Amino acid sequence: MTEKIGLEQIEEFMDMLTGGELPEGILMPRQPQLSRGEAFSVIWFLQEHLRVLDDSIEMCGVCEELFDYHCGGFIVDGSDEPDDWHRDIGVTSEMLEKNDGYKFCSSECEYQHWAKVRGEGNCEQKQD
Repeated sequence: MTEKIGLEQIEEFMDMLTGGELPEGILMPRQPQLSRGEAFSVIWFLQEHLRVLDDSIEMCGVCEELFDYHCGGFIVDGSDEPDDWHRDIGVTSEMLEKNDGYKFCSSECEYQHWAKVRGEGNCEQKQD
């Protein structure tokens, strides 16, 4: 029986695909040098088409870190109305709709994205 492939193993696979460190004892004569976006396309294919990898692993649209959606993160649903947090930072229904499917690993990354969308550049999140 095989074990479920988790976030840690998928991160190792991402590292291999992007020319990063290989696990101890693994040697490759021609290691791929993909961008993180290109590498995640390979992971996505293995998730969605071949169903080899758990499809709860996503890549943050801001920092490009991998995260398990079942353990945190946020995916924009363009059909939703903004909640209080989104309204407080100036996110409108139209912004949610235009960014449908965008993925964030943390509220900090999400805040950075909306600040950029609002034209505020690389802003720090307001502290309460």
